[in-house]
Amino acid sequence: MLRREHIRALGLFLTRRCNLRCIYCCIQVGQDPADKLTLAEIQSAIRQAREAGAKRLIIAGEGEPFLDDNLFSIIDFTTGLGMKVRVFTNGLSIDRLTAKHLFRSGVSLAIKVHALDASTYDLLPGRRNAGEWVGYTRMPPGMEKVVILRNLRYLLEEGYLRSRRVPWEESLLQIESVITPQNLDQLPALARCCKEWDTDFMIETVIPAGNAIAWFAELSVTQERQKALMRELRKILGWKLGLRQKIRCTFETNPFLDVSGNIRHCFGLAAEAGNIRDIPLMELHRREMAIRLERGLLSAPFSFGNKGFRYCATRKSLNVDNNPQ
Repeated sequence: MLRREHIRALGLFLTRRCNLRCIYCCIQVGQDPADKLTLAEIQSAIRQAREAGAKRLIIAGEGEPFLDDNLFSIIDFTTGLGMKVRVFTNGLSIDRLTAKHLFRSGVSLAIKVHALDASTYDLLPGRRNAGEWVGYTRMPPGMEKVVILRNLRYLLEEGYLRSRRVPWEESLLQIESVITPQNLDQLPALARCCKEWDTDFMIETVIPAGNAIAWFAELSVTQERQKALMRELRKILGWKLGLRQKIRCTFETNPFLDVSGNIRHCFGLAAEAGNIRDIPLMELHRREMAIRLERGLLSAPFSFGNKGFRYCATRKSLNVDNNPQ
C-alpha cells in the first residue's frame, strides 16, 4: 500500500449552507446533514494533522464557511497549535470587524471575485444584488475609477493590502475568478487591480459537476479565447501569474474531510476510503492516496495540468479538458 508518513495540510469542508447559488459551482449546496462533524471532532482531526506534520488548515466549502458558527473557534484552535489557516470564501459575510480580526489572526483568504461591476458579477452567483459595491481609491495606472465589493474594501483597508513580505511569498489575500464568456472581458482589469494591491490572482475553468452541469455549455470558453486571455494576463502580472497558476492543488497530496467526516479526492469527487470517526487520519489518508494511485488520479511530480491551468482530479475523472475546442 502507498504510504505517506507526513502531510503538509488538512482540508476541511465546514458547511453545505451557502448564501449564493453560483451557476458555475461544482457542488450542489444545501442544508447541513444530521451527521455533520462536531466542533470536538473537528478539533481532534486538526490535532491529528498537526501531529502528522501539517502546517496549515484549509477551510473551504462545500458551502460558505462564514455561515458556520464554529468557524472562529476552529481558527483560534488551529492558530493556537501553531498552524496557519486559509479560508476559501465568497467574502460577502465579512464586515469591517471581521476583516480586522482575520488579519490580526494571520488568516489568509481566497475570495471569489469575477468582475468589477455589479451587472456582470450578478450573472454568476445565481442571486441578484449579491453584493454591495463601493468606490476605492487605490486605482491601477490608467484606470479612472474602481468600484469593488464592500467586503473586499474592508479587507484591503484592514491590512490585506500589500500584505506580502517577500515577492515570491504567497499573499494573505488571493482573488479567484472562474473564466466564462460572461466575465472574460473584465478579467484583465481585475488582474491590474490585483497587481496594484499586490494580491495574488488565480483563474480557473468551469468543472461540469454540481450546479455547473446544467450551465456548462453556456459557461465554456473556447481554447482560442482562453489562450488570448492568458497572454494578456501574463503581460499584466508577469511571472506571478504563472507562479499562482502552477502551484500544485492542495487536494492532490493532502487529506480533505467533508462535512460528515468522509475523506474526499476533490470538491466534486468522493474518495470512498472511509470516515474520520472510524479511522485515524493518517490511515485514512493512506487509503485515499492508494485509491488515487489505482485510479490514475495523481499527477507526476511538478506536473501541473496543461495550458496554464492546474491539474484537477475531478476534471481528469470526468475526462474534461480545461480548454474546450
